[in-house]
Amino acid sequence: MLDWQLDDFDLKSVGRSAESLAGGIASADLGEFVSVWDRRENRRPVFTVGWHHMGTTMMSRRASDGVVDPNRAVHGAPNMFIAGSSIFTTGGFANPTLSLVSLSIGSARHIARQIQ
Repeated sequence: MLDWQLDDFDLKSVGRSAESLAGGIASADLGEFVSVWDRRENRRPVFTVGWHHMGTTMMSRRASDGVVDPNRAVHGAPNMFIAGSSIFTTGGFANPTLSLVSLSIGSARHIARQIQ
């Protein structure tokens, strides 16, 4: 069993990171960063995990080891692609969104090459 507790240093680090991100967004005139946790209210934030279902259509070079190939095409169905966290062989702590965007761009490039 894991008993994960945040100490004051962790909370201060999260607060400073949020303030830094907010400052960067504001100085680049990209909008306004609104945090779900306001340190000034001196409340402990609630951290939850995302519910990303990973590994159900794993990516592999061989059909015997997974569902999609490295281009995210379904083994045996070269015109069917999967773009989602289900292709990951394992999950991690961080949100998978940027990895999924990168993999999706790679799939789109592969499809574009196939069409040409």
